[in-house]
Amino acid sequence: MIDPTLDPKFNRRIVERLRAAIVDCNLNHVPQAVRRVIQTGAWRERVEVNLHWKFDKFCDFITASPVEGGMGWKPELVEGLLQKAEDRDALKLWQEAIRADDARERDAQDQANKAASTQGRRTDLFDKNFFNTNKNDVKEVKAPAGNSETYALRKLRKDRPDIHARVLNGELSAHAGMIEAEFRDKQASRKMTPLDQLRRWWKKASEEQRATFRGEIE
Repeated sequence: MIDPTLDPKFNRRIVERLRAAIVDCNLNHVPQAVRRVIQTGAWRERVEVNLHWKFDKFCDFITASPVEGGMGWKPELVEGLLQKAEDRDALKLWQEAIRADDARERDAQDQANKAASTQGRRTDLFDKNFFNTNKNDVKEVKAPAGNSETYALRKLRKDRPDIHARVLNGELSAHAGMIEAEFRDKQASRKMTPLDQLRRWWKKASEEQRATFRGEIE
């Protein structure tokens, strides 16, 4: 929840604390700094010297170059520090903020596609003969179905706008929203084993990190 008393100049201090905590890899301060920058919305707008920075997406604030007002970090870096700090609340806030960006982007794209079509028919996709007005030349674009996130967002937007809003806020995933709305059955989840964790993080590791790990286990 954004604190209305904060202003762009004060937001700078909050962002500076986050930057210092991450750069120093200070696990005692990282969770608190992450919570503060998200809960206050300080990442959205701040003033540094004579520069005024604004961001619409949290992920852009994290990944954009410092010369563009961003932090210049990979999201995996911050998430990794939060996991090491073992602060579940801060990690949950972080994941919700990142997830909200993805959901809003997919939802906006889906609505744009819907606006550009009429009952599943796009008028901007024609045969090679541009001037042929035969209706059969208009190609059909089918709406996404099945278990796709786009379908889930569309279904929730139409039938459960309350849950749809929570998905866009990052409170839960589109799939979790479909389950809560009882549009999908909940499947039993399997707890990740250490081997699952190794496989997951191996994919995310850089070549340098992989080489270091190989050297440590040999």
